[in-house]
This record gives sequence, structure tokens and C-alpha cells, in this order.
Amino acid sequence: MTCKEQQSFITELKALSRALRSSWGIDKSTLEIIGTRHQLFEKTIIQLIPQEVLEAPESGIPLLTTPATRKEFMHLVQESFRVNNPGIMSHLESSGLNSAEIDYCILLTLGFRGCEIGFLTSDRSHYNKSTAIRHKLGLAARDTNLGNHLRNLKDQKTHKI
Repeated sequence: MTCKEQQSFITELKALSRALRSSWGIDKSTLEIIGTRHQLFEKTIIQLIPQEVLEAPESGIPLLTTPATRKEFMHLVQESFRVNNPGIMSHLESSGLNSAEIDYCILLTLGFRGCEIGFLTSDRSHYNKSTAIRHKLGLAARDTNLGNHLRNLKDQKTHKI
């Protein structure tokens, strides 16, 4: 495993762990998808990365995950969220957001940070995307944290249905 692959692995594992810790409001099926991916990473790290490798990042153990599996994971999470949260989905769609912006909002609502979303989706333009979303949702640049706003919106839309 190259140093870059190790960093990629650890970054995704940290993002998944944080999403699981802050799982309030995440529907059961989406949480299961995130949990399954997290368990895969835990098993991989336990089985393949001995302590000396963790201390020496220049080691060479092949990583079993690929961007294709990450892409499939992201697709499953986003589809599960769409099915289980029709209230906020309707609001986001009626706000004029394109599909990439809606996918970004889904991940923010689930508790992922912008930089983690950029990593997971291989799209490093998260700041620009966030700015465009704020504009379409009618939020000023300094109104509130976009992730917090979306989670509050999700809670409001969930209770109305």
C-alpha cells in the first residue's frame, strides 16, 4: 500500500466513523449502508495492517478498496436517503438544485464535512458547490453552517410528513 493509498484509506475510515458517531436523524437503511462500509474498513485495517505498518507509512500492502467501490457506496447512501427522506428531497428539488448539488446536500445532511465529501466523490470543488447551493436555498454566505441548516430542514420536513 502506497502512502497515498494509506492516507486515502484512513481519511475514508475517519469520515465513516464520524458519520456513525453523529448518526442522529439518519434513517436505518442509510445507517446500515454506512455501517457496513465502516465494518469492511475495520476488518481490512485489522487484518491487513499490522502495528508496524501503521507506524511506517512507506510500507507496501495492497489496498482492497477502489474508487469504483467507493462510488457504489456513495450511490447506495444517496439512494437510501432519497427514498427515506421525501420531505427534504422535495424541497431540494424545488429549489432548483442540480443532481450533483442534491447529492452534496444529502451527504452534508448525513453529517459529512465538505472536504470529506470532496474526497469521497473525488470532486475538490466543494467550496464552490456550497456557495451555489447557499444561493439557490436563499442563504447568505454567513447565515449559518450549510450542514446544520440542511439537518434542521430535514428534521422540519420529516415532522410535517
